[in-house]
Amino acid sequence: MAVMKLAMGALLSTVVVLMVSAQSGASSQAPAKKPNIAVSGCLMRNGYATFMVADAHVDGTGDKAATAAPSTTKGNEAAGTPAKWILDNAGNVGSHVGEQVQVVGFSDWVTDQPVSPAAPPEPGGPPAPMPHIDLQTLKVLANSCS
Repeated sequence: MAVMKLAMGALLSTVVVLMVSAQSGASSQAPAKKPNIAVSGCLMRNGYATFMVADAHVDGTGDKAATAAPSTTKGNEAAGTPAKWILDNAGNVGSHVGEQVQVVGFSDWVTDQPVSPAAPPEPGGPPAPMPHIDLQTLKVLANSCS
């Protein structure tokens, strides 16, 4: 009987230790993503609750993104950079649709990736994929895109 109580106590101690270590591992958070891209262009709706920046120009990448000066030119001048960007986690930016904006955030898009010229989409085929930006800040540059 004493051996059984001792075995149960050891088992219970092991379970408590495992539960505590599992909880401490679950509470550790991943480091926050820091901004790595700044894009300026025209804020547009893309469907019901999705937003995008059209006629976009990449203002800065990497460490310079957070402090990049907004572009004063319209459209996409640099070859190989996307003209449209989908905004993820955009929140309540709907009041700025149709305005010229600069967005700063995190994107998996890489500037040195090979970009082939956009082929015309096949009728009824899927549209070309657009890169995404996890939005952190939005700055209004002008009240209209024109």
